Amino acid sequence: MIKVHQVLHGYADGHRLLRASLPLNAGDARALLTMSDVSGPNAIIPEEGYLTGYPLTGLGMYAIARTWPADELPRPGSVWTHTLLVDFSDLATLPNPGGLSMLHARPSGFRFDRYDTPIVTDISSIANVPCGHRIGELSREIIAALYSKSKYAIVAPTTASAEYELVVMAIWGQQWPKLRRSFRFCTLSFGDRSMENMRFDLQFIPPSLQRSIARIPEILLVDPISQETKSIPWLEHTTEDIISPNTSFFRDFLKSEGATLNSTREAFRPLAAIHHLITHIEQPGGINLAVEAIDQLFGQGHAVNARLMIAKTALERITEMQEGAINFVLDHINLIDPSFLDEHSYPLAQKIWESSPSMLTDLLNKNSAGINIAEKGLEKLPSATLIDGIERDNKTVTSVLAYRPDLVTQPLFWKLYGISEKPGFQVISARPDLHQQAFHAITEANRPDLSSTACEKCGHALALQIISEKSHTINSSINLHREIWITAAVSNSIEISKFFISSEKINPEFLEEISHYVPQILSKLSTIQILGLLQSLDAIKL
Repeated sequence: MIKVHQVLHGYADGHRLLRASLPLNAGDARALLTMSDVSGPNAIIPEEGYLTGYPLTGLGMYAIARTWPADELPRPGSVWTHTLLVDFSDLATLPNPGGLSMLHARPSGFRFDRYDTPIVTDISSIANVPCGHRIGELSREIIAALYSKSKYAIVAPTTASAEYELVVMAIWGQQWPKLRRSFRFCTLSFGDRSMENMRFDLQFIPPSLQRSIARIPEILLVDPISQETKSIPWLEHTTEDIISPNTSFFRDFLKSEGATLNSTREAFRPLAAIHHLITHIEQPGGINLAVEAIDQLFGQGHAVNARLMIAKTALERITEMQEGAINFVLDHINLIDPSFLDEHSYPLAQKIWESSPSMLTDLLNKNSAGINIAEKGLEKLPSATLIDGIERDNKTVTSVLAYRPDLVTQPLFWKLYGISEKPGFQVISARPDLHQQAFHAITEANRPDLSSTACEKCGHALALQIISEKSHTINSSINLHREIWITAAVSNSIEISKFFISSEKINPEFLEEISHYVPQILSKLSTIQILGLLQSLDAIKL
């Protein structure tokens, strides 16, 4: 339920205030008196009258008035005006503020008692109703002018005042609360009703006044039936909502976003454009278009709810995102609900890695949400995918290996010439448990140039064991450069001793093979080491 105050003006030895259901200060009383008088000279007012809407900021109320001809009064040109005053806060709750016009009541006789008390009415009785295609068509040119030419007062010539009353109510009802309560309109003016610091946004005039009105600065004449404006997505989107209110949740969006914006008309068009893009985001390129548009239309930091909607929709359609959309999501990551973000963090990490590997590793230095995305990606991405990314962006190798040391066990990793060696061997030095798999990977990558370092880091004894095992393996990469690998493996005599001692059984052919290297081995040993080695060899079970 809302309370609606009423004010009645009419003729009594001049146009004056006749009744009011609330006290009025001098300024508000003066504004009401002026706005309730006839809307211009030589006015010919139809029997149903006309509507005028304007804010009374001092009262914190919006005035919506209906003015009728008072032909029964002795003074020619007399009028009755019944003004309804609605708190700004109540006006914001009405889905269809135009429904307030049903509460207007023309005086009957000279009994005015009914205007002394406020009207209490049920909000649910003032609901949105579809306007139909005719009202949508008549609204289109006016909407285009109102929101594309926001610096101008829009004036439309027409003879169908009753029909355009529905147009005005539909346009007014579509607006978000801040804009709605600042909007000034008159459905039948006989001259520009704007005053200092109170410019009317929209007025309808008789066609005969076009020339005189057109001379007034900052007034734009619009023909509502011309259909001159070309098809523009935001305009068609807005007009569709006039025909079928809020079917795409456009008004909910305007109400949400409008709360963070100013009350001027210029904000409407970009909001409509963004909502159109959001509702059509499933179309090819829709996400990326929305991302590009929002900063162009609003600039950084504005339209927070719209940004959140775009970011969440982008996460739900990750495969379609281009780099700009990825950056947009990351820039707005703190707006997103943590549980929703967590649900989409791995697919997002995949997309980031695909687009720019360093973008993902850079997140490790960001906030907790960014770190979580990077960690999930690095921990779960397939080895081949990570290695491909490292090849494309070698600055990432150290960060990746910190989370995925297992990459050193992949031959593909060691095929990254000039990238894998230093960080790879650092991992091997720190992870003895990876020595065997890493040595296998290095040999399978056909990297004889790394033989000395691989044997040193993984252990010469381990190297001899693996070389021995691969003696009869067909197509083994190690056998392509067997001499190089054996030479590297036997270069540490102490490690060789460990190999002979630890091996339960040595392939005689392999023993014969490495015997060719005995002089090389012995030349590097002391007498005591030679005796130890001979004892080791004596103990071998062939």
